Amino acid sequence: MYNVTDINTKGYAVIKNFLSQEEADILYAQFNEINQNQYTFNAIYKTIIAHHNIPSVWDKLQILMEAITAQTDSNLDLIDDKVEFASSKLLNFSWHQEHESYHSLQSFKDFFRLWVPIFKTESGRSGMIMIPNDRFEEILPDVWRNRLYHKGATRFYSEGNKTRFIDDITDEEVLLDIDLHAIGDIPEVAVGDLILFRGDVVHMTQDNNTLRVSAVFKYYNKQTVISKETFYNMSVGPEDGATFEKGKFIRSNKFYQNYFELFETHDSFTLGELLEYSRKKYS
Repeated sequence: MYNVTDINTKGYAVIKNFLSQEEADILYAQFNEINQNQYTFNAIYKTIIAHHNIPSVWDKLQILMEAITAQTDSNLDLIDDKVEFASSKLLNFSWHQEHESYHSLQSFKDFFRLWVPIFKTESGRSGMIMIPNDRFEEILPDVWRNRLYHKGATRFYSEGNKTRFIDDITDEEVLLDIDLHAIGDIPEVAVGDLILFRGDVVHMTQDNNTLRVSAVFKYYNKQTVISKETFYNMSVGPEDGATFEKGKFIRSNKFYQNYFELFETHDSFTLGELLEYSRKKYS
C-alpha cells in the first residue's frame, strides 16, 4: 500500500514511479492523437479531457484511493473515469487553489487531484510549487482556518515579501504578511512521478520554460452534499445582484444544467445522486 501520511500535514504527497514508462507512453500517445472535435476541450484552462481505460492504471488508482481513505481523514469512493491533459506550452498558473471543482463540490475535504507528467524533458523544471498546508497555517493560522481550509477559488499574487490574496467567491482582497515563494516546496518529478494533493492546497506552475505534458486524475466522495442555498449564494448569484456577472459562466455551462434541474425539487443532493440523475437522463 502507498504511504500518503504526508497529506495529514502538508495536504499533498509525492509518489515516485507511480506510472511506468509504458503507461506514461500510452497516455502521451493518447494526448497526441486527440482530436478536439471528439473530446472535450476546456477553453478556460486550455486542457483536453478524454476517457482513460488502461487496466493497470485503474488498479493503481483504486489502491491509492483506498490508501488515502485509510491513512487520512478524507473519505474517497469515486475515481473520475476521465483524464485531463495539459501542456506547459499552454498553461502557466500563478498561486491559486482549485476553482471550478470548488463551485461544483462546495468543499474540498474529499476531493483530490493526481498530477503526473507523461512527457517531461527535465525533472527539475516545469513542475509545480506547493505550499504545505501546515506551513501556511503556522504562519497565518486564522487565514488558513477561516479562508482556505477545505475551501477553494482563491488566487495569490506576490507584492515584494507580501502576498495579495483574492477570494473569487466574495471578491475580497487582502494583503497578507507572507511570502509564498519563500515557503514553497518544489518536488522534483520525472515522467511517471505523482503529486497527489487535496483541492485546498495552494500551488502554482513552477515554470513553462521546457515542454511538459501532464495527466490529471481525480478522486471524489459520492456522499459529498451539494446545497442549493450555497450554490446560488456562492456560484450563481441572484439575477439582480452584484454577482450575476460572475454567475453567467455557471448559468451558461452545460455541466451545471443538471444542478439547476435538480434544485427545482431539492434543497440539496449528494454527488452520487447527481451522477445517477445524469446517468438516467442520458441513458
